[in-house]
Amino acid sequence: MQYAVYGGTLRSELPFPELPTTTGSSNWLLEVRRDAPPVTNQAVQLGHRRVGVEEYTLLRHQAGYRLTYQHAGTFDITPATGTIRWHPIADAPPELARAIVLGPALALLLELDGRFCLHGSCVVAGAEAIAFVGPKHFGKSTLSLALTAAGCRFVSDDTVAIEPGPPTRVHPAVPSMRLWNDTVENLPAGALFGSIERGIKVTASGLAPGVLADRPARLGAIYEIVPVLDGADRAPVERRRLGAAAAAVALSHHRKLPDDLVGLEHAAAQLRRAVSVAASVPVWQLMVPRSWARIDDVVETLIAWHQPVRSPATPGQPAQ
Repeated sequence: MQYAVYGGTLRSELPFPELPTTTGSSNWLLEVRRDAPPVTNQAVQLGHRRVGVEEYTLLRHQAGYRLTYQHAGTFDITPATGTIRWHPIADAPPELARAIVLGPALALLLELDGRFCLHGSCVVAGAEAIAFVGPKHFGKSTLSLALTAAGCRFVSDDTVAIEPGPPTRVHPAVPSMRLWNDTVENLPAGALFGSIERGIKVTASGLAPGVLADRPARLGAIYEIVPVLDGADRAPVERRRLGAAAAAVALSHHRKLPDDLVGLEHAAAQLRRAVSVAASVPVWQLMVPRSWARIDDVVETLIAWHQPVRSPATPGQPAQ
C-alpha cells in the first residue's frame, strides 16, 4: 500500500488507516521483518531518552541509523534508499509502530533530506500556513482544531515538516489529531472527523473532504504559545514578535527530534536551519487566555491577522 504524507509517498507493509492512499513512485519504504535485527558494524550511540515508561535509543552505523524502542522493537533507517525496516518485539502494538514511523523515523529522514521538523500543529489560514509550537498541554492542537472548524484547512498535528525557502513551505502531513477530552467536548471534532476513538487522549481521524490542505503552502508565521490567565481587561489574544536570535532559539527548543536523542552534530545542523527559518518567517509569542469562553475571539483574531491582503480595484478591473 502507498500513502501520501509530508509531501511524499510512503510504501508500507504495515497499514496506515490514518493516511490517504496514493499512487506513483515512492519516497520511503517501510518493511516489517520477522528476523532478528542484524549486527551493526562500528555503531555509535547518538542519544538515549526516557519518556514515562518508554525508553528509546538512536545509533548511527555504516549503513544508516538504528532507532530502538523498548515496547516496539528496532527500526533500521537507511537514508540512501529511504528504507525503514521494523523488527518488532513480541506483541508490539501496531499503533505504536505507526506513531514511531510517522514521528521520529520519518522526521529523521526528512531532516537528513533538508527539512526542519517542529513539534507542533499547523493550518492554512487565508493564503498562508500558520504553525503553533509549545510544550504539551499548551493548546497547539486545540487552536488548530478551532481554526479548522472556522474554515481553515488542516495541515498537520504533532509534526510540522518545514521546507526552508525561499519560499519557506509546509506540506500536508498526517490528517489525524490526538486531543484531550475537554477539547472534543467544547469543539466540533465530530463534524470534521469521521472517526473519534477515546482513550487517555482522543484520536480523531478521517477528515471530511475539503478540510485537509491538499498542496504545499507558504509558511506565514510561527506562534510559540504562552498561556495566560484570563481577565476582563485582557485582549482575547496578543502577540509579540521575537527578534532573530530569540526566534531561532525558540524554534530549536521546539524541534521534533531533541538534542539528547539525535546528538550534537545533528543538533548543530538543525540550529543552522532554525536560524534560516527564523530569518524568513516571523516568529511570535502568542499570549492566549486559558478560557473556553474566549476561544471564538482568539480564532477570529488569528484569521483576521492572516487574511490575504487585497489591493483596491482600478476601473474595469477586479480587486487583487
